[in-house]
Amino acid sequence: MKKKRNTLRLIWISLFSSVIVLAGCQSVTHRPSDAALPAHTLRACGESFTLSGRVSLNYTLTQSGRTESLHGKFTWKQSEDSSQVALFSPLGQTMALIEVRPELAVFYAPGKEAVSAFDADELLLGQIGWPLPISGLRHWLLGCMTEGDGTFLQASPLNPNLTTSDGWSVRYERWMPFGEDQLVPRRIDMSHTPLSPAPITAIHIRLVADEWAPSDKELP
Repeated sequence: MKKKRNTLRLIWISLFSSVIVLAGCQSVTHRPSDAALPAHTLRACGESFTLSGRVSLNYTLTQSGRTESLHGKFTWKQSEDSSQVALFSPLGQTMALIEVRPELAVFYAPGKEAVSAFDADELLLGQIGWPLPISGLRHWLLGCMTEGDGTFLQASPLNPNLTTSDGWSVRYERWMPFGEDQLVPRRIDMSHTPLSPAPITAIHIRLVADEWAPSDKELP
C-alpha cells in the first residue's frame, strides 16, 4: 500500500512539476485592487457555487527534510450537501475527481479503481500523498469558519486573517466581485504544521480563483 501511494505521489509530482515553466509563461489577467472594488456584500456562508482556479503548494517531507512543490488547476462545484472537486495538471490533464457526500467520500483517478472512505481528508491524503483539507475548504473558500469554541467567523478585506480549529492559518489576500453585488475571495494562502508524527512537517497552499459562478452554471 505504501509503495502504491509513493508511486501515485511521484506521478503527481512529475505531471504537476514538469510543466511549471510552461504554466509560468501563461498570460496574466490583471485584476483591480481590493481598494478599487465597489462596495459589495460578502457572499453568504453555506451558499452553493461553482469555482474554477489554480492551486500551488509546497511541503516538507519529515523523513528526508526535502521540500517539494506542485502546481495545477481545479474546479469545485458545491451544493447544499455535496462537493465535487476535480484536479488537473497545468496543461489540463485530469488527475483526480473527489466527490464528498454526507458520510461518504469517493476518490477517482484515471486508470484506477474508485476508493471510498468516511473521512474525505484522510482519503485524499492517502491517495495523493499530501493534505488538502477538502472538508473544511467548502466553507473556507467563502471566507467562513468556526473556531474550536464555536465562535463563527467570516473573513473580509478588512479582516483577512483567520485560524481554523484544526490549526490551519488562512489569509485572504485578494477579493473579486461575484455577480453584481457580492464579494468572494480571489486568492487564499493557507499554511499548516501537522502534529507529530506525520509524513509532512509543514505545508503551504495557494488557491487563486479565476471564475466564480452560481452552482447551476457550467464553467468552461
